[in-house]
Amino acid sequence: MSTLIAAYSREGKTACCDARCYDAQPGECHCICGGENHAQGKAKALANTHRSARRWMDTWLAQHAETIVLEVMGFFELENGYELEPLSEKCLVPASQRARNQP
Repeated sequence: MSTLIAAYSREGKTACCDARCYDAQPGECHCICGGENHAQGKAKALANTHRSARRWMDTWLAQHAETIVLEVMGFFELENGYELEPLSEKCLVPASQRARNQP
């Protein structure tokens, strides 16, 4: 199962977007993609993640101050579509930004 984007707190992984989302049946979605990848299939979810990951990360951080690390699946485009690499692009959330996110 390929994880496209994930959020972590000190307790571990708190949210992610993976096959449970992009291969799901239509319906409500409560994962980090905000529903944009839900039931879209892997190819479309990869394209959505490539285009929207930064916005999803900003939205997630605004609502979840406990987040300390965000990871986005690294991938590159081939002639026949997208190819996955391991989770690689880590974004450590600075303490100052976490403080701004707290009420």
